Amino acid sequence: METIASPSPTPAEAAKGPRCAASDIVLSLFTGQPSYGQSSSPKFDVYAVSTSAGACTLSYGPGSVQVVVTRAGRVVWDSAACKPPAAPEVRFTLGVPQVLSISWNRQASGPSGCEGSLSAGARGAFDAVALNDGQSSPVRVFTLSR
Repeated sequence: METIASPSPTPAEAAKGPRCAASDIVLSLFTGQPSYGQSSSPKFDVYAVSTSAGACTLSYGPGSVQVVVTRAGRVVWDSAACKPPAAPEVRFTLGVPQVLSISWNRQASGPSGCEGSLSAGARGAFDAVALNDGQSSPVRVFTLSR
């Protein structure tokens, strides 16, 4: 059996506290509005709250939080496809939410996969979920209308 030594934390890392256990973070996802018109970009606010009694750190930002939108069980957009920059380490304290906003530009013509796979004029009910460090939020339903 091979043992891998972990590097000792630097003073700055030690001041932030230990790494948060995934089970100590509760994710919630909210949409900016319940329905979006054809020219509107859905906005998702992801709240992460620590239930740990002590302060801890976790990577939290666009590079670690993923929002996935599905329709009838098929993924139509995944924020990870936009290849966001690495997320910074954030200090969490009991009950204090960290909030991250992520928008889905349905009309984007940018990087392959980043704009999603909806046909123009698609409408109806969609599901969204946020994922971070093995945790997921409850599913949030929103609609796209004309």
